[in-house]
Amino acid sequence: MQTIFFGVLRCIQAVLPVMRKRNDGHIINITSVSGKLYSPCFGAYTSSKAAVEALSESLAGEAGRFGIRVSVVEPGVIDTPIITKLDDRKVPSVYPGHKRIEAYLKASASHHVMPSEVAETVLAIANGEKTAFRNPVGADAEPLLNWRPSLSDEDWIASGSRDEDTWAAGMAQMGIDVKAFM
Repeated sequence: MQTIFFGVLRCIQAVLPVMRKRNDGHIINITSVSGKLYSPCFGAYTSSKAAVEALSESLAGEAGRFGIRVSVVEPGVIDTPIITKLDDRKVPSVYPGHKRIEAYLKASASHHVMPSEVAETVLAIANGEKTAFRNPVGADAEPLLNWRPSLSDEDWIASGSRDEDTWAAGMAQMGIDVKAFM
C-alpha cells in the first residue's frame, strides 16, 4: 500500500494544485487487471491496485470541472523479470493458489507482452489518441476483465477450491495453457 497506493496519492497531491490553477492537466495511473480481479493468494497486491482504481475513478469525477482528465492503464501480465523471480521463493506456500498464480503468470508471460506496450498506451493517452477512462493492455487483459463479471461472487470464490484439472480447463477456455507450467 505504501508504494502502490500512497505513492500514487502523494504524487497526485503534489501536481493537482498546479493543474487546478492552470485549469488543465491529465493524470494517468497505472493499475492492473488485478485491481478489478481479486485472485486468491494475491490479496495485498489486488487490494492496492483496487485502491488506485477507486481513487482514480473518484478523482476523475472531482477533477473534471477543473479541466483535468484522469485515465487508468490496466495491464494484464507483462513480461518482466518479476515472473522469473517466482522460482526464487525461499519458503514454499501451503496454499495451492500460489502454484496456480505462478502457472498463470508464466503461461501469460509466454505471450511476451513487453513493458513497451504499456508505455505506448500511456503515450497514446497523453497524445489524445486514446480517450477512454480505462485502458486494458495485453492479450489477457480484456478477456480477464470481461470474464470476471460473468461469474457470481460465489462461483469466483469457489474457483479457488476447484481441483487442478478443472481450474486448468477453465484457463484453457480463455486460451491460456497453464498445464505446461504446473
